Amino acid sequence: MKLPANHEENFRLEFAKIVTSQSVSKDFLAKIQPSKNVSLETVLEVYSSGYLVRLKESLGETYETVWSVLGDEAFFSICEKYIKRTKSTSYNLSDYGLDFSLFLKLEVSEFPFLPVLAEFEWEFRNLFHSKGSSFLGSPSLPKDSSVIDMRIEFVQPVIFREHEFSVYPFWKNRKSNSFAELNFEWNQPEFLLMMKKGSEISSESISGWEFKLARLLREGKTLLEASEIIESEIPNPESVSTFFSRLLQGGFIQDIQCEY
Repeated sequence: MKLPANHEENFRLEFAKIVTSQSVSKDFLAKIQPSKNVSLETVLEVYSSGYLVRLKESLGETYETVWSVLGDEAFFSICEKYIKRTKSTSYNLSDYGLDFSLFLKLEVSEFPFLPVLAEFEWEFRNLFHSKGSSFLGSPSLPKDSSVIDMRIEFVQPVIFREHEFSVYPFWKNRKSNSFAELNFEWNQPEFLLMMKKGSEISSESISGWEFKLARLLREGKTLLEASEIIESEIPNPESVSTFFSRLLQGGFIQDIQCEY
């Protein structure tokens, strides 16, 4: 099937519409230069079938945990409904599924956390395809007793995620055969830090006050300033030191500027 060179973009959009609607117009067929041995209708049928399968595969690759929670039958049924409603606008089919989480809100009431899980998996997908930080080391914690405060710089990219429901345990156990046996407490808020160094992605589940502290540090507050702002939420002074060490050991910090 050969296409006129100056019609590729419009053809692609029309083709996606035809594939998902199962309807072919004569005007569209007229734009295609036919093969000698196969009818246009047969060619489109073959391409249509393969195209739909690839879109399902793309959704399955991106939303692997959603798939695991729903199971094969329910997941692919939802995928088919989504594909009929949502056209692919990119040559790269792995880009497909941006608003899948919104679609899940309408289609799945049994699992209220599922749209949040889908949002997380799309974020992970974006982080996976992003350029990781070239800073692969970790700064040393200052030992000078004259240091009275510190300002830190996070590696880039770093992502702060606050969820209404706890979905991270599902994602961590996405290869499990049965989520029911794991009995996750999903109906509670969740706070995550995610980053990419080189080709490696790291994620950390943290508490609410730790999330607030880290966000203040990212905004440019010193460790002392940030701690004073949320002082009433911090369990004890040692908790700040422990959390700071976790950030450092986890590789989330790129630079430390000391104030004397």
